[in-house]
Amino acid sequence: MASARELTLGGRPRTSAVASEKRRRFLRNLWGYVFIAPWLLGFLSFTAIPIAASAVLAFTDYNVLSQTLNWVGLDNFKTMLFNDQRFWRAVRATFLYAIAAVPLKLVFALGLAMLFNNSRRFVSGYRAAYYAPSIVGASVAVAVIWREMFGKQGPINAFLGALGLPTTAWLGDPSTALWTVILLAVWEFGSPMLIFLAGLRQIPTEFYEAAALDGAGAFQRFITSSHVQAPSSSSQCLAVASKWAGKGQSITYFFCVSS
Repeated sequence: MASARELTLGGRPRTSAVASEKRRRFLRNLWGYVFIAPWLLGFLSFTAIPIAASAVLAFTDYNVLSQTLNWVGLDNFKTMLFNDQRFWRAVRATFLYAIAAVPLKLVFALGLAMLFNNSRRFVSGYRAAYYAPSIVGASVAVAVIWREMFGKQGPINAFLGALGLPTTAWLGDPSTALWTVILLAVWEFGSPMLIFLAGLRQIPTEFYEAAALDGAGAFQRFITSSHVQAPSSSSQCLAVASKWAGKGQSITYFFCVSS
């Protein structure tokens, strides 16, 4: 017979209650794993496993047209770093893309978030309209459209020619191709705009009203709100910048726009 110390309020042994609690916890965690299973399967199939396979193949002489596979150690890395100039051009283009696209995207997103941080008529419609590029921007179709727009016979050159300005092959000229792709990346500022707007909406309107009564202009009111929102806005900037600096979909843009 169980002692009083071993009994719970319901009269059952404590070991039974502990087992029941573990069972409920297991079932709760199991449902969580079931819900994330599709994403986890996609991550393993299209991200984790390919990265691991690429890391292994980097130390071999793998060739898609050859059936032999030999271990070469660091020879591939020596060739890439010291004998392949295309690698350093690619590194330069990648850093230039990240350094230019991310700050410009943040500036445009923050500016529009400040502009839409009010309760004027139709402002919700404008927010939706400016967010739309972020919905359709990460697609091959948009990249193809931009390729046609900035093509040699595209509407951009047609407009410049009508004004008597010089035209160029925007995507065929090495001096303008990268900046055209950067412009495409900056065009998708809808998501960071909503993040900044959510942070600005957290600032009480009393701060703006007090600053306006003190004679502060629009820029001074923004500086004041920045001090108030600095702790959260810094984390927002870091999250947005890290997301877009490492955006892998840029490879799709480069391929579709330039092909």
